Amino acid sequence: MKSQRNTEPHQSVVLIAAIYIFYCIYILCVGMIAGGQNALNLGFSSLFRILTISILIPYLLIGSRHFASSMDMAFPKPNIVNLERRINSRVHFILFIVLILSYIFTPPPEISSILPSIESGFWANLLFVINWLSTIIILYLMAKVLWIIICVSWGLGQLSQDHSRNAVKIDLYNSDNIGGLGPLRDLILFLTVFQFGGISLAIANFSSSGTFGPIVLFFIPMSLFSVYLFFKGWFVIRNLVEKERTREVDIINSIYNKKMQILLNAEEDVTMHEDIKDISNSIVVISVERERLLNASKVVFDYKSIFAFISSSLLPFVTQFIIPIFKI
Repeated sequence: MKSQRNTEPHQSVVLIAAIYIFYCIYILCVGMIAGGQNALNLGFSSLFRILTISILIPYLLIGSRHFASSMDMAFPKPNIVNLERRINSRVHFILFIVLILSYIFTPPPEISSILPSIESGFWANLLFVINWLSTIIILYLMAKVLWIIICVSWGLGQLSQDHSRNAVKIDLYNSDNIGGLGPLRDLILFLTVFQFGGISLAIANFSSSGTFGPIVLFFIPMSLFSVYLFFKGWFVIRNLVEKERTREVDIINSIYNKKMQILLNAEEDVTMHEDIKDISNSIVVISVERERLLNASKVVFDYKSIFAFISSSLLPFVTQFIIPIFKI
């Protein structure tokens, strides 16, 4: 599993390069066969659209595989919160169909936006088919990522329920300061930021001269799902840790009261005077531990994480704003 994740960046680079080279070779061949030298004069808009397609497909493909395989490490009890079976179900095809319907009612970008000199004929139609197939792949992968977000939200809900809460092992002495739930926190943050990045790339790919269509408008609820996941994860992790903290403090209070009662009895009983020092030392240790638990960090997401979330959530809106300005 670890070796697979180490190769994911390399796989992404290879796929991006392969798709980009494919489009460039196709355009070169079309330029030589049908459009002459003018067909090779690609502007920034054409290169930008080719680049977004080349990045978006590997981005979603590698990302969806990575997050789908990270559930067992992130969730404390995979046998209770069994996400793999839910994620691998075919329910995400419903989301895929919705995205397809949204795309059907969206005016497709003109072929000339990629290949300026070839606006009609066989080569233009072939490019249209290639773009349509690329779009199908993109929409399927976006539906898959959205379904993973929905499943993680469901898993968080299971963790917050009473019957699952007792089965979640919270280690308040863990170095991540959130009871050993650091992998779950990281999954939520990375998945949220990843989704906003994918939506931004999709907006850049599907928007035509800054105009909105149903497919672009559908990205709004997708963004809201990501925001919901972030805050739900925040509150669930915080509640789990706080309940465990309260439980351990209650245990310490109970031990403290018993020790204090023994100490009071020892002061009245002459035969127990030798034990007073040991009892007093244990009370000091218990008091220190109680204060440590009460004053422990209650931060789930630090400032860097919150900044990453806010900046990534603004990225889709910035992308939609920039496209018409630069006439991409």
